[in-house]
Amino acid sequence: MHGLMVSRAMRGSSLKNGRQFLTRTFLICACGMFIPAFAQTAGAEEQSSGSQFNSPSYVETLPQAQLSEVLADLLRDERVYAGDPDFDYVLGVVALKAEANTIALHAMERVVLQSPERAGAWVDLAIAHARLGEAETATTLLDYVEQTFPVPPALRTALDNARRQLLTMRLARGWHGEFSAGFGYDSNANSGLSIDRLTLTLDGVPAEFLISPEFRLRSDTFLQLGGRLRRAWDTAFAGSPGRLMLAATVKAKDYRNEKNFNLGDAGFQAVYQQPVLGGEAEVMLGTQQIRLGGDPLVNIRRLQLGWGRRLAEFSPSSSCRLQAGPENESRSYPDRHYLDGSINWLGLQLVCAATGSDTALSFRAGNDEPDTARPGGKTHRKELTLIHRTTLWQQLSGEFSMSASRSRDAEGYSPVLEGNSRRHIDRYYANATVFWPVSHGIEALASFEVTRQNSNIAIFDQSGRVFMLGARYRY
Repeated sequence: MHGLMVSRAMRGSSLKNGRQFLTRTFLICACGMFIPAFAQTAGAEEQSSGSQFNSPSYVETLPQAQLSEVLADLLRDERVYAGDPDFDYVLGVVALKAEANTIALHAMERVVLQSPERAGAWVDLAIAHARLGEAETATTLLDYVEQTFPVPPALRTALDNARRQLLTMRLARGWHGEFSAGFGYDSNANSGLSIDRLTLTLDGVPAEFLISPEFRLRSDTFLQLGGRLRRAWDTAFAGSPGRLMLAATVKAKDYRNEKNFNLGDAGFQAVYQQPVLGGEAEVMLGTQQIRLGGDPLVNIRRLQLGWGRRLAEFSPSSSCRLQAGPENESRSYPDRHYLDGSINWLGLQLVCAATGSDTALSFRAGNDEPDTARPGGKTHRKELTLIHRTTLWQQLSGEFSMSASRSRDAEGYSPVLEGNSRRHIDRYYANATVFWPVSHGIEALASFEVTRQNSNIAIFDQSGRVFMLGARYRY
């Protein structure tokens, strides 16, 4: 993961003033592996000084196991070569990769004092400060780099990655939140039927009936508001370090005409993580209420257990984590208790992160057990979900998600529908959202989603499309 930063000091400032600025600079940014900025910018800016350390690109592929040994060798040579900006650059980059952030800080300070024209060195100095300190300074320094140096595409990508990393680090500490608002169009606001007629079997005789327009799909425009608040704490339990995270979310969707189908969604969850057996164990407790037309539709409680571990790195800039575990999901319908039940899931998730992007692939399967007799009886469910976030072009970023689910009832659904067939439902969903920054913390967004549901019982066939324009603010 890339983290960047630049100093407040201006090119052309005296060494004394530059040093004063450097000692004040401080920024947070750490979360996995940082690939030093030189890997993207060195070719455009490095100056040939005749030093044997002028081309440090080999550091990018240096195996983790050798970092301590290489760093120790460089520190022994520091007394001789300190002050050579090329040597200090290599030392700083290796120290960053070895998480020796104070050493990296001092090395990069020397580089920018001797060669202030090196944008990549300022950026790597930012990484060191990021891992040691203050987010506000980081933002100031990132602004400084953009305002002071030419920004070729490689440096633009690095800066954008830095801002995303900085935001991630901010979200990982203290109370943080997100607010979003949007206006959109929904082609099936009332979750209406896609068919215009239905065949029912009455007294053994099939008969065709027209579907009332009241139950056919109707489109509408809507206003959507959402918010999220979260905080994380570092803890210790049974002598092992852990992490506790709390999060609360709310979302409201208000239709212009279809008021009976206004949606409300509020949830809260607590997650605790702790190293166990060479990996990381996780416990999640959650509660959620979904409202339809202003009235409670369903209350959901979740308990999830998981254990995961980081897989071998595919490259210095990418890594993957695999997690598996069970989950219990209990659902209660205040006005339709015959639908009450619980689902016992078993899930597997693979999350991979690389410079400027991350991908999550998850699969889970479970049995939906009713509390009382209901049409269809027990239902077996399977779900597959893919989420990908990436930089698209310059400051433009995107989030893409797809899911496919399948449910199969164990018993016939109704004697009047398809000869009391057991209900089968296949549901497909796809969403694409594009973000572009408007100002610090504020992004404009455009999203488009498509939903398709197919069933062997026609009344469960549905489809819809949603388009929305809006903005989100994260703090």
